[in-house]
Amino acid sequence: IIGFLDENSLFRRLGYEREISQLKEEIEKYRADYEENTKRLNELNSNPDAIEQVAREKYLMKKPNEDIYVFEDNK
Repeated sequence: IIGFLDENSLFRRLGYEREISQLKEEIEKYRADYEENTKRLNELNSNPDAIEQVAREKYLMKKPNEDIYVFEDNK
């Protein structure tokens, strides 16, 4: 009876284990994102060409005699 009705029942323990597993996966995802963003930030601080690339791709900036064409996916 204690194994099924108690606050430490088998069902709750399995639910907690599943939740812990999901949270660990989420932590790993955020850790990977953090490492990637840190690497990108270091690159932007040390490489002026990377700054130009971000300005062109994200903010659609261009040089005076250039034309920009933007293609969008319709997915």
